[in-house]
Formats: sequence, structure tokens, C-alpha cells
Amino acid sequence: MALPKSRTPSGRCPAGLWRQKGFPRGGSLKDHLLLLLCGGGGDVLVGGGILVVVIVILVVVAEQQALVLVQFLFTVVEIECGGGQGTGSGKFGLGQKMTRAAYAAALCRLMGWKTVTPEKGSFTDNQDTKKWYFSAIETASEHDVFPGHSTTCRPNDAITREEMAAMTVRALGYSTLSGTVQDECPFTDVTTNPGYITLAWRMGLVTGMNAAAFAPKSDTTREQAAAVLLRAYQGLKTKVGVTAVSAAPAGAVLAESLTGTSGAVPLSPRAAVEQVYDAAVKAGRGGSVTINAVPAAQTVKGGKAGELRTLSQEELSAYLSGSDVQKARSGRFDSSYLIYKEKDGSTTVVWYESETDIAEKTELCALLGIKTVYVLK
Repeated sequence: MALPKSRTPSGRCPAGLWRQKGFPRGGSLKDHLLLLLCGGGGDVLVGGGILVVVIVILVVVAEQQALVLVQFLFTVVEIECGGGQGTGSGKFGLGQKMTRAAYAAALCRLMGWKTVTPEKGSFTDNQDTKKWYFSAIETASEHDVFPGHSTTCRPNDAITREEMAAMTVRALGYSTLSGTVQDECPFTDVTTNPGYITLAWRMGLVTGMNAAAFAPKSDTTREQAAAVLLRAYQGLKTKVGVTAVSAAPAGAVLAESLTGTSGAVPLSPRAAVEQVYDAAVKAGRGGSVTINAVPAAQTVKGGKAGELRTLSQEELSAYLSGSDVQKARSGRFDSSYLIYKEKDGSTTVVWYESETDIAEKTELCALLGIKTVYVLK
């Protein structure tokens, strides 16, 4: 039973956002605005157009929200205009199209990924290591932001609304989940990537042009891209209350456990990611979800799987500390399991939710607007 490639672990703070050249962690909103308008570290100069945006922000939103959006605007400005990257025009470029390369670079900063700079690019149109976006494209590719079957990345093309949704959801690590929600897309003009668009919409990252139209092939402007990045940042930063319980609380939607087999191999994740997603959607924004983290085991003997039985945390610890145990994690379910060889020759498969599993599912709940997560143990 092979361990599928797992997505980036939870807790990946978008700290890269705070490490912009010349952009301090502390300071007042006034300090940040002055830095933004006067130039970051001497290599980012912002045109007058951005001032209008900042003024509007200050009028219509709270200071903290304004500060966060300014930071994202700063990110896009530096990507496209600063440090010898992009046009060097010294303007944010309101209304101008966002390129695929610039958006990939913004995602790298949002997620705080370590820069990857190979000797040779992964795409036929990303081979010039001197291009400002070379490392950003390769870093994003390392984290599955681009489809695995692609031979080109079209770095200088404008990114469409559909591509922006797909790249963002991929960056967040929900490619597999997107395949299970394709039938939920509410937009009638979406014919490709419906799962990615559905997740981006459910997470509040994107909205439609109206209730039925998404305009998936329309190009994205820089300010629209900044807005999506800000929403993703806020979703990742949202604090969700997590409480361990011994019984599922009334009013919280329980993420149902799955039970099945693949041949003679038990497939019984306690809280598969798609079940947590379903529970969060049912609970709605501001609701509560219960994650079943009670470990369960099945013994396989003579090619037949026995009945599923729940385990105590002490029994799970005993299995985990065993000498003849294989530990693995399902990339499909985002759940952990172990395979233990019993003395009588039978095999016991134990499904459980590790701290990482619970953290990642809590993060998904946060992105879907859930306020409280109960962990049933």
C-alpha cells in the first residue's frame, strides 16, 4: 500500500508575504503606506494610481484589513515592477492584466515556499535561468501549481479567471478534493476545471459575474488577483476553535467515516477530507463540524477483512510503537493508517487521524468559513 504524495503540511504560514524586501513586520499603517508610496528599500516606486486605491481602502475598511491589502498590493508591485523584475514601470498597473508568471510568484510568496532554482527548467518555455520568473515558475511547479501533463507554462500570457482559481486551489493543496466536487459547480458557462472553480467559490476566493456565469476564459486584472490572494491569506490566517470531545456535540455536523475495501485491504479513513468538506458545506459559514478521530482497525486473514472495531488511544499507541509496523498516509483521504503483522500471520490495518491530519482538515474548515471544529476521540 503505497503512500501517495501528500500536500504541503498545515501551518505553512504565509510568512513569505512579510519578508518582502524593505517591508517591516511591525509599524503602523501610516508607516507602511509611506513605504508603499515612497518605495520599498529604494527599488519599488509606486505610481499615483495606487494612491486612489489606498485612500478608498482607508475609507471603507478597518485599519487592519487595509494594512493586509496594502501588503498584497505591495507584493504584486514588487513582483511586476521592483527589483529588476517585470516592466520596471514603477506603477501598480490598475486595470492591467496579470500574467501567469506574476501570479505564480505571488502564490510562492503567499505560501512562503522555499525558492527552487534548478539548472534546467521543467517547461519548454521556462529554460532561461536569467528571467525574473524562472525560479518562481519552478518553485510553483514543485508544489503542483501547474498541471502535471503540461509541457509549457506560458509565463507571459494573461491568467484567466479559470486558471487563477485552479492555480490557487492547487497551491492550497486541494487538487485531489477538486476531483470529488466537479458536479457541484453552480456556473453554467464552466466546461473545464469545474472542481477547482467550485472549491475556490466555496472558499469565498472568487465570485461569479452573476449567479449562473463565471466568465472562466476572461483575463484577470492585477487588482482582481490581489483581491483573491488577500482572501486566501485571510482564510489561511483565520483562527478556528478546536475542542477535543468524547461525544459528538449537538448542533455540529459530523464528518461521516468511510468504510470499504480495496481488494482485501480495508479502506476506512476516520475523517476523509471529502467527508469533512461535505460536513463543512452542510454546516455553512459560521457553523460547527465534528471530526471523528477515534481510531479503528480491521484484521485481514486468508484474504478476507474482518469487522471494523474501534480502538482506544492506548491501543493505537501500542500499535504505533510496535516493531513490525508500516506507517503510511493516504493522499486521497488525507488520513493516516498503519499496517501491522500479527503473530498468527494475519495483518491488521489501523486507520487514525494524526495531528497533521487534523490540522489540515481544520485548515480546510477555516477556508470554508467554519468557526468551531470538535475532534471526537
